[in-house]
Amino acid sequence: YPIMNNNDSTMYFCYCVNNSYEKNCEHIDDSSCSICSSNSLCRPHYHNTADPLCLCPINCFGPTCHLERKCNMFNNKNPCLNGGSCSVKYDQDALIKDYVCICQPMYYGDHCQYLPSRINILYLINDINLHSTLASVIQLYNYDSLTLDLILEQQQVYEGQPTYSNIIYAGQLLPSLGFLKVYYHDK
Repeated sequence: YPIMNNNDSTMYFCYCVNNSYEKNCEHIDDSSCSICSSNSLCRPHYHNTADPLCLCPINCFGPTCHLERKCNMFNNKNPCLNGGSCSVKYDQDALIKDYVCICQPMYYGDHCQYLPSRINILYLINDINLHSTLASVIQLYNYDSLTLDLILEQQQVYEGQPTYSNIIYAGQLLPSLGFLKVYYHDK
């Protein structure tokens, strides 16, 4: 391949096929590439070292590409539940969990295994308060048992006063406290 960002037409780059190396791909080394998985691409004497570089396909990993990923959407291997899709993590230290689940909106968890908690609120209000309400805020809090500080977990703001609220919280348990704040027009 010619090198395009140089005005010298004699400059080129060779893309070597599997097991070949050097500037013009003139050397072949089948012996050192035998450690690489058969479906990987081998680069013998990579950076002048004795060990080859094994370039893994997306469904394998490891120094020799012999470890198969738990997430392989091409072969219908999906550890994610409830319609979640897995995405490969390219982290060398992630040998046990080499993927991330991307969950459908109604699920959460490492494997999309949990349904979120819900709270349904039906407001019993009269027409007088309904028309004078400027805004309503629902806040869900947990608290720190040592300092007794309130920790805001979720907040929903409404214009006016809703007659019904359906709050979905991405956790197994709802927060400990809930507050409804209603703001009225000044009369």
